[in-house]
Amino acid sequence: MAKKLPVETPVYLFLGFLESGKTTFIQETMQDPRFSSGEKTLLLVMEEGVEEYETIRFSNAENIDLVTPTHYLPVIIPALSPELPVPVVYNCGGYERIETLNQLEGRVDIYLPDLKYFDNALAMGLSGCSDYRQVATAAIREMVRQTGPVQWEGEKVTKGVIVRHLILPGQVENSLKVLDWIGDTFAPGEVLVSLMRQYIPHGKAEDYPELNRKVTDEEYQAVEDHLFDSGIEDGFVQDESSATDAFIPTFDGSGV
Repeated sequence: MAKKLPVETPVYLFLGFLESGKTTFIQETMQDPRFSSGEKTLLLVMEEGVEEYETIRFSNAENIDLVTPTHYLPVIIPALSPELPVPVVYNCGGYERIETLNQLEGRVDIYLPDLKYFDNALAMGLSGCSDYRQVATAAIREMVRQTGPVQWEGEKVTKGVIVRHLILPGQVENSLKVLDWIGDTFAPGEVLVSLMRQYIPHGKAEDYPELNRKVTDEEYQAVEDHLFDSGIEDGFVQDESSATDAFIPTFDGSGV
């Protein structure tokens, strides 16, 4: 029998298609202290993906951006057939099974995975994942096998893999090893790299002193210099202004 929830339990209701903006907001909601401090909450997510995909088929959308979508695959895969008239972007954490990616072959044009760690000890300490490097690097290889080298139409990517890496405070060596793996594994121009400086301490970061600060100028410069000195030809970088909490809701009821 379901347990009756107390009246004071906060309820968050999300409706409609889970495109990138909405899923980012959901992720930020779940990082709020209400979700991480043990207080009871109820999160209801009601997706209308297939219906809204049909609407997008006849709109001027430039792509379909699926964010953190793996657990929705039983619903997503039927919605991707027949082939959509715009590129499909699979925006994921990178820690994916090959069997999962095999289901997406021919349906995804652009993979946008994270490669958070090369150091498995760091992955275990921060994400409880002792085999992160092996799983994530194998997944990225499979993504590149499916899409082939990056393809462009003017300034727009239409096919390929863009590997993101978030620099963490105090973990320059981890970032250098990530870039080294990418440069050693793929030919110049075969993949793109997005080097991100947007880390800000949030949620339980105060419990981890080494993470309770932003990346310094010196740390970022060391990683950026390594990127430019490597065999990686193309990609994206961020400036200091990207590390802001401007996009994190205050959760104080304002604007509602």
